[in-house]
Amino acid sequence: MLLRPGQIHPSFNANSLSRLHRNGVGVTKDGDVVFVMCDFNSPKFPELQEFARLFSDLGCADALFLDGDISQMKWGEDITKQSNNFGSIIAVTETKK
Repeated sequence: MLLRPGQIHPSFNANSLSRLHRNGVGVTKDGDVVFVMCDFNSPKFPELQEFARLFSDLGCADALFLDGDISQMKWGEDITKQSNNFGSIIAVTETKK
């Protein structure tokens, strides 16, 4: 968890040197879902505390770190670039009432 409920996970170190590609999902107080993926062309990736703060700044009360360098989740033109053999799938489904 990056945020729960609205609080950054207490074990994240503000001085961390772990700056890797990050992907996550958050839910705002209004129930909107927010996905964030780092741009592979970015000169600097965030450490986990910075990534969590981004979700907080976007109005999320809860946020989950999905993945990072392992799956190399992609979008747009980057989707055709060679990467490792692990991929991510995100599905949006409707709840039956």
